[in-house]
Amino acid sequence: MLFNINHPGLWKDFYKKPENKNLTIVEATKKYKKQLLLFENQYTSFLQHQRMIQLQHRSGGGIKKKKNKQIVMLTEDGKIVLTEDNKILDYN
Repeated sequence: MLFNINHPGLWKDFYKKPENKNLTIVEATKKYKKQLLLFENQYTSFLQHQRMIQLQHRSGGGIKKKKNKQIVMLTEDGKIVLTEDNKILDYN
């Protein structure tokens, strides 16, 4: 997950930024709180995503590997072909 919203930093530093200098205190406060809220929501979402990955990993979830299918040789009359030691002859 990419963080595309940066933490606004300390209020006094945020208010001194060139893009915020011409804003009223009310407008700057509103902009600061909005950016802080967006950052916190993004960070919380990231933490939840990481937690789900950890839980999935612990429970054995995730991508399952496909098991190889056993291909068994049959005779013409449908009987399974056995090896000399009575094991099923298969192709894998």
